[in-house]
Amino acid sequence: MAESQISVRSCRELWTILLGRSALREPAQIEAELDRHWDRLHLGLSYYKQPSSSSAGKVKENKNVPQPLKDFGLRISKLLNLDEEQSVQLLQCYLQEDYRGTRDSLKVVLKDDRQSQALLLKIADYYYEERMCLLRCVLLLLTYFQDERHPYRAEYSNCVNKLEKDLVSSCQSQFEGLFKAEAPTWETHGNLMTERQVSRWFLRCLREQSLLLEIIFLHYAYFEMSPSDLLSFTKLFKEQGFGLRQTNRHLVDKSMDALVDRIGYLSCLILVEGMDIDFLHKCALEDCTQQHQFSSAPNVIKEMDQLLLTFGDIPHHGPVLLAWVLLRHTLRPDESSPVVRRIGNTALQLEVFKYLSTMLKGLGVSGNNCTASTAKMCIYGLLSFVITSFEEESLQIDGVSTQCSQLIDAACEVLSAPNLAEVFWEMKPNMGLGMVLDSAVGMFPHKIGPLLQLLTALVSNKSTVKKVYNFLDKMSFYTQVYKHKPNDVVSNDDETLWRRQTPKLLYPLGSGQTNLWMPQGVLGQVMIAGEQGCMVRWDYSYSSWTLFTCEVEMLLHVVSTADVMAHCARVKPILDLVHKIISTDWTVSDCLLPLTSRIYMLLQRLTSVINPPVDVIASCVNCLSVLAARMPGKVWSSLHHTGFLPFASNPLSNMSQCVSAEGMKAGNYGNLLVQIEQPRGEYAVTIAFLRLLTTLVKGQLGSTQNKGLIPCVLLVLKEMLPTYHKWRYNTYGVRERIGCLILELIHAILNLSPEGEDQGSTPTLQSLCIYCLTNTEAGQAVVNIMGVGVDTIDVVLAAQPSSYGSEGPGQILIQTVKLAFSVTNNVIRLKPPSDAVSPLEQALTQHGGHGNNLIVVLAKYIYHKHDPALPRLAIQLLKRLATVAPMSVYACLGNDAAAIRDAFLTRLQSKTEDMRIKVMILEFLTVAVETQPGLIELFLNLEGTKSKTKTLRFQEFLLGEWSCLHVVLDLIDSKQQGKYWCPPLLHRAALAFLLALWQDRRDSAISVLRTKERFWENLTTPLFATLTPPSDTTEPCVLETCAFVMKILALEIYYVVSGSLEKSLKDALQKFSSARRYEYWSQYVKSLVCRVAESEEESICYLSETQMLISAWRMLLILSTSHADVMLLTDDATKLKLFMDVLGWN
Repeated sequence: MAESQISVRSCRELWTILLGRSALREPAQIEAELDRHWDRLHLGLSYYKQPSSSSAGKVKENKNVPQPLKDFGLRISKLLNLDEEQSVQLLQCYLQEDYRGTRDSLKVVLKDDRQSQALLLKIADYYYEERMCLLRCVLLLLTYFQDERHPYRAEYSNCVNKLEKDLVSSCQSQFEGLFKAEAPTWETHGNLMTERQVSRWFLRCLREQSLLLEIIFLHYAYFEMSPSDLLSFTKLFKEQGFGLRQTNRHLVDKSMDALVDRIGYLSCLILVEGMDIDFLHKCALEDCTQQHQFSSAPNVIKEMDQLLLTFGDIPHHGPVLLAWVLLRHTLRPDESSPVVRRIGNTALQLEVFKYLSTMLKGLGVSGNNCTASTAKMCIYGLLSFVITSFEEESLQIDGVSTQCSQLIDAACEVLSAPNLAEVFWEMKPNMGLGMVLDSAVGMFPHKIGPLLQLLTALVSNKSTVKKVYNFLDKMSFYTQVYKHKPNDVVSNDDETLWRRQTPKLLYPLGSGQTNLWMPQGVLGQVMIAGEQGCMVRWDYSYSSWTLFTCEVEMLLHVVSTADVMAHCARVKPILDLVHKIISTDWTVSDCLLPLTSRIYMLLQRLTSVINPPVDVIASCVNCLSVLAARMPGKVWSSLHHTGFLPFASNPLSNMSQCVSAEGMKAGNYGNLLVQIEQPRGEYAVTIAFLRLLTTLVKGQLGSTQNKGLIPCVLLVLKEMLPTYHKWRYNTYGVRERIGCLILELIHAILNLSPEGEDQGSTPTLQSLCIYCLTNTEAGQAVVNIMGVGVDTIDVVLAAQPSSYGSEGPGQILIQTVKLAFSVTNNVIRLKPPSDAVSPLEQALTQHGGHGNNLIVVLAKYIYHKHDPALPRLAIQLLKRLATVAPMSVYACLGNDAAAIRDAFLTRLQSKTEDMRIKVMILEFLTVAVETQPGLIELFLNLEGTKSKTKTLRFQEFLLGEWSCLHVVLDLIDSKQQGKYWCPPLLHRAALAFLLALWQDRRDSAISVLRTKERFWENLTTPLFATLTPPSDTTEPCVLETCAFVMKILALEIYYVVSGSLEKSLKDALQKFSSARRYEYWSQYVKSLVCRVAESEEESICYLSETQMLISAWRMLLILSTSHADVMLLTDDATKLKLFMDVLGWN
């Protein structure tokens, strides 16, 4: 059919394979791919060569490439300044993977100047993506080659060990080449190199620089950097201005700022990592600093001193200077102290701690993002050593202490890395970041935020939850600030020690309420004294959890006064800590009941004030979401009375009343959304509200409580889903996140079990959801999300940095579109049957001009390569529409039909393609056989030839080049079974498609198939296998496979005159009879029936596949009564055996 797979694998396909997203998933297969492409991984970007006369000559001499492709390859070479042979290979890969036309259309495109120019620019983008994917492959190897949990660790490790020798020098030279490269011009690269193309070229340069630096950074996280290499990198980064002094900096625009910043961050991290601060710290503790590599490099140290004295003009210098001060101070404390002091002051003037937190946020969230996690590990070592080595007084600028909040912000960013919280708790409290915690404790509870911010970051798993809880449960000091010395306190002569003469309640709360009582005689150390007042640290033991309860009570008391904002600032860190703790370890929730039980009242009071504090409200709702996951009924009943959620003032009786929203109130949340969040463009409460609602729905509340959620869901369906994309947003990505959360809520409702839902005429949550999506604007909003299209998704993905992991805007957009597919599929499946066409069905199936209808958009998701689930779900929805909608998919596809067919078949025939996509394509075609005659003819691609005999004329058919039957025949080939590209599920799907052809009597296709060599032999192969006994776990798809074969045989024998049966079929039937397979299958089906009977007695539901096999065997037996001679079932003993087995079914 399609052109045979080209020998050169694209970098994107290699990356997909290494990620484990292809059919190649065995470690040996991954190792073979790494070995095969070792040269490419080793060379990196140097793999792509410049044009040469010898390469051009080889292209011209190559007889296997058509001349038009050679000529176009030379044009690609000119535009991209790329080797001619590689340009032709690039073109072939592009045509195989990304070209969105047919082979015939390609011939037209290559001849038309305008269209060929557009194709050239698309191939340029494809080339840039190929280069990025090559670097991502190397980055992936470095990310996981020491991760014991990764399935391919050994294979990655072997490859990295071979790469390691030349990796850094190769990446460094490529990096230098990129930032020194002259921008292309139309004189050098042809007239297509317009300003826009130059800008795209430069954007690619910046992305590649960023990835190369990422590779170098991860390399040095595992391998030591020599002093001479550190000096070399320092000079290099200084020359390049840490990304700011690009040769082509005149091309930098605002959209590239994040990439330029990222280059600076990574340059800074490489230098800090190169100084090996962790090892330096270890050497200092063990008093063996001479073991550090820099102790024996005095010349490098001297040159670095002089070089770093010139630093200080950009923020990226700060951490490098700070790390160098540490290194110099530790290795040679007596030498060059003025130099060290000067460098240290420069670092502080650059606000180094503020820069560190900005950098770590800019590098992305930890988790799957190895670069961000490694950066946090690196900065953790730096901060720990800095705080251990220097007194607080030394962290001063002109007598002003460095802001504690900047240091704590940086520490919290660092501690969010996996496992660092556990490392922290294992350290001595008087070392490293433990000293920051100690300092924060010294200010508690006068300053409540810093300590709780740190402790929230230090909660990472159940063991750390216990440590944080116990830490706060046993506090030894209570710090207060006084403007004047109280009357009930006496002090010593120098006013440094106070003693309380009378006991004192610490909070002005009413009697009977939770409070803290400081007894008489408690001593207090005066820490700071001056004209502004004094700070006293009382030697008083108490539980912070009691204090937190008092703080919440205080906020409830002052909620309508001017003090509310100050108290909110104290309560928010408490709520955030509670949220983190109960999210991590639910077992602690009972101990926190005094706090969590007050959240409902807090929510009620705070949402009723004139200017509600949205950040505190969001924190309250976040806590309730976690509680609702464990006790949804309790949360709902308590929340129902707060007035926060939308509610119905009149009882709900029917669907029309619900949809009209008659008597429904938006609640305090609805008012807050309209009056506060939408005007401001910040949606913390809305995000928390949607998560809470989804959690309550998933909690399977009773039908009465679910009906109470109807006003909430209606607000989402009528007021939010149709309009959220038009709201004002201050932060990029929030719109996509809200859309995703809305669809997650709807998806959860549509997946509710229907138990106990149909009580009376009042609509259920599910029926309301289905009605609104089918008949109101909400359905059109979902259609619009599905209509985003593959091109938009590709643009968003291309615009984000490579290390975003699963949290980038592109991934959220993909998840939203996938949810839209799933929601639409479920609505069509669940909606009640009706003769009238609903607005949703009309929107899904309407024919738009210029290929503008949704069917084309859905079909074109086949071109998406990043997430295999996206095209799979799109095809699944197409399958549903092809079944239920009164339309021709073929007509909807219009001029794109053949190109889309080619794309489907290209993915279907690929041996590395994700198996689930291939199964879904075959299932779609199986449905199309019955419901979409035009579409199935397109995919069958049969070519008719006129033939005649002496007596009659007839038409013979041949398989066209782009016929799906080529792939199907390969999949049922007995020699292919068991290989990685033909698993049982795929074999079953191929046979289901063939059965559909026989059942629908597609005679033209059947006539071609039945005469194919070895067709009947391959088809009947499953019937000769020996299956596991029915009592064991049998693969359901294997039972289905055998059932499909039996049905095809039965249909062929029934419809074709016995004398006209193909000889190969008669041979197969003869083999079936002589191998005593009638007896085998009779016995097997009898055992299966007995197993089903036992299951029914035990109230176990048996599989539909089992019933299908029994039915197929029954069909064959019935047929044998009239076609015994054809089926070669003539032996009386065999007939008796079969008859007795059938009687045994009863």
